[in-house]
Amino acid sequence: MSTQFITVYGLNSLQVGLSFISPGTGGIFGSAMAGKLMDWRFRKSQALHDTKNGPFSIERARLDLMPIFVIAYLALLVAFGFLLSHKCALWSILVVLFFSSMAGSAIYTLFSVLILDQGEKGKGAVSTSANNLVRCIIAAAGVAVIEKPLELYGAGMTFLVIALIMAAASPLAWAVWAHGTRWRLERESHK
Repeated sequence: MSTQFITVYGLNSLQVGLSFISPGTGGIFGSAMAGKLMDWRFRKSQALHDTKNGPFSIERARLDLMPIFVIAYLALLVAFGFLLSHKCALWSILVVLFFSSMAGSAIYTLFSVLILDQGEKGKGAVSTSANNLVRCIIAAAGVAVIEKPLELYGAGMTFLVIALIMAAASPLAWAVWAHGTRWRLERESHK
């Protein structure tokens, strides 16, 4: 983002730094919003749960909201790329970054809470550390390779391809939603 803002909009270092306020604020709101929505959805799922239908599915209660946030995030990621490639007004890009960070942070929060729910009791720090390590390695790899596609194909096509790759990986979340309870119970029965 920094390089693009410097080359496309001619921002200086201070202005680029200030431009990170938008996605940072979106991330804060996204985490808070996801937390409130998850609590509400969890309580609703518990109230509707009938023990005759089997064990309570923490996975479904936590991930029911995932499709909304994933679709929003992918759409906003594509919008960001095309706004940037068409050199649209900077404010429009900052608004898209706010909402994409909001959706991305909500996705991360949903999975982080699910990982904590499924981890061993008293080992939350290990689960959180492993999650953060993997997330940061993936982010570092993305930052390392993003410049070349941006140069070759432009921001619009680059972010469209990234969104398509992410969309192709999203069935993994559905698999956890659909089969996670069974997988968790099998894992617990082997302990």
